[in-house]
Amino acid sequence: MPYSTEMHTSVDICNFVGSVWESLTTHSPIKLKHSLLFNKTLQLHNVSSHAIAPKSRPDTMLVAENCTLLLGEDKHSDLAAAYQDLNRKRVDLSGLHYGPLKCMLGYVAAETTVQWCFIPSHADQPVQVVGPRLDFFSIQDRVSLLLSLVQAYRLLAVMSKSVPPLPGRIPLYQEIATENSIIVMEGTTVFKQINKFEDYQRRQNTSLAAIQKAYGAADEAAIAANLAGALQYLVSPVSQPSVGRKKEYQVRTQPCGYNTSVSTEQELHALAVACCSAAKVLHDYKLVHRDLRLPNVVQLGREHYLVIDLESVASTAAKALPQDFHNVLKTCNAEALDDARHFTVMSDMFCIGVLLKEVVDSRATPYSAQANRFIRKLLDKDLAAVPALMWLQREWCP
Repeated sequence: MPYSTEMHTSVDICNFVGSVWESLTTHSPIKLKHSLLFNKTLQLHNVSSHAIAPKSRPDTMLVAENCTLLLGEDKHSDLAAAYQDLNRKRVDLSGLHYGPLKCMLGYVAAETTVQWCFIPSHADQPVQVVGPRLDFFSIQDRVSLLLSLVQAYRLLAVMSKSVPPLPGRIPLYQEIATENSIIVMEGTTVFKQINKFEDYQRRQNTSLAAIQKAYGAADEAAIAANLAGALQYLVSPVSQPSVGRKKEYQVRTQPCGYNTSVSTEQELHALAVACCSAAKVLHDYKLVHRDLRLPNVVQLGREHYLVIDLESVASTAAKALPQDFHNVLKTCNAEALDDARHFTVMSDMFCIGVLLKEVVDSRATPYSAQANRFIRKLLDKDLAAVPALMWLQREWCP
């Protein structure tokens, strides 16, 4: 009997796929530690029809090793529409996060029909159908679907072992929500929204103009680095930040990194270079970051770090900070500020010193005297960005 709604399709898929893979996880020698998420569409708080609003999450997602490996789309009766939705919602896959994997597994379903697919890593390549269409209500096809689910499970287990073991990797379409903001991972880019942006500007003593200026500076720096064959140290915009009709701030940035890890002096040096280089870009435009902490630095590879979160920036001519300015004061306390409670370019450098000292203090094996001397000079506010980079080239070269 035909299904009356798309939900009936989703429920049948959920029950059949979920039960088969749960049984395989429990009883088979192949152990795929995974999360299978069904029929939940991502909705942002107060999201508008803004041009860069995030894509809806697919109806089905399988996540293993904090990496999305399968996407599925369900429709009431139109398999072609499900295929179109899958093509529309998929995104470019980050080579950093997916390593040697060149595709994800996918399926489309409508009414009682299911079709397996391969989803290429580049979004400009169409989704490729694999194998025949299978009908739930056909006994022969139901057996074939069961066998294909076993093969898909084995394939997903191999895929999960192939992705690089990155700390803090966030799966595609996974949202990170706070009280007034949300971040969504979208392949090679990150979507960010801040609700009630007028309140945010007032609390943080910043402005849309300052944030746009910062992203413009970061974009120019990224282009220059690319032309010179150099590393990028500051997150760059895919599109300029803007505020929608519902007063929500939105931006999409690149590239996507993972949690910062520092275990050697060479990595500590590379982290210092990244932070000081990012600070120099902003300071050249008379801007300060004001939130240079480890959570706002991601890793892009061995000895390559990237400063993110430019929503904390302000003009160097900004007014004195309010007492409850939480980003800086909770980490660096009032020592970061000058006597007039202004956050200056030297305040940024002081925060870099605090960041590096946290890394040094967390390791049992001591770092070199040159490393500790550099950090001390930052904490004493003796080095601006340019002299700091010169020091890293001449005085501390691990």
